[in-house]
Amino acid sequence: MNKTNPKYSVIIATNRDKSYLEPIFVNPSTDAELIVIDSNYNEDTKAFLKERKNAYYQIVYAPVKENEIKTKRDFSQALNTALLYAESPYILRCDDSLEFRPDFWDVVAEDIEYFSETYEKWAVIGEKLWQSQNHEKWKSNFGGTGRYFKIDNPMFTFSFGIYPLEVMSILNGYSEIYDALGWGYEDIQFLHRLLMLGYKVRFDRELMAYSYNHPANRSPFDFTDVYYMKIDQFEIANGKFYAYNNFNWNVDKKKFLEKKADYIL
Repeated sequence: MNKTNPKYSVIIATNRDKSYLEPIFVNPSTDAELIVIDSNYNEDTKAFLKERKNAYYQIVYAPVKENEIKTKRDFSQALNTALLYAESPYILRCDDSLEFRPDFWDVVAEDIEYFSETYEKWAVIGEKLWQSQNHEKWKSNFGGTGRYFKIDNPMFTFSFGIYPLEVMSILNGYSEIYDALGWGYEDIQFLHRLLMLGYKVRFDRELMAYSYNHPANRSPFDFTDVYYMKIDQFEIANGKFYAYNNFNWNVDKKKFLEKKADYIL
């Protein structure tokens, strides 16, 4: 196991059975810490992860941070909990049930080196292949040619990809308002804020993972409803780039790091 600090923090929000975490261990990396925040925190999943703790630099398994505002779905709250525990310079936003391509970590290192040297502010979106859509494993379904694509449309989502941890001191995490709406909206809003802040966002068809079947968790709305209803566009357009959360990233980060050791397996 590496003795230096982890290079990456893989953040995962889940509320499902431990079996949905199995794909994450197909192609792991000891350069990355795995942070799993479980809305149904339990000893069974904890034992499952503890048995595999040497697959990554370290594994952090913790419940969702306490929040006075209760919502039907606490996905953003779980992602924010993971970010508050993250200490690596780069974040890999990931879902449970994802298997990384065999060369995934080499691609991660290439992207970080290239974009860090090329742009001051950047983020990279990876390509998810879906078993539920009968995608062929490790064959791109994204149109066009070439490896990288410019993303400038906030209707694209950022549900899987890489970004520097330092951006969170500005964004204050994922917007927890979207926990009340349902699936997907926090990723649109996150990307929207990055674009408005002048981040160079690129899609990398080589940064690839395969999503195994899992139950859908969608709301009655679709992406266009959220976008054109202008739920938060006014605030973003007028310079409000931070998320609507009842915590302060720069203050609470220290508090969570102080208790992180309690959740390292």
